[in-house]
Amino acid sequence: MEELKQGALKKEKPTRGEKISKTFSILLGMLILLTLIFTLLGILR
Repeated sequence: MEELKQGALKKEKPTRGEKISKTFSILLGMLILLTLIFTLLGILR
């Protein structure tokens, strides 16, 4: 068990695909938040 824990800590740099997917998911989340805010503002007006 200890070896597995140490191996998880010594993880290599994330691959290019992982980076792209991470940034894409963040952008998608921000886009959804923005649309929700704008729809709420539109309803309130």
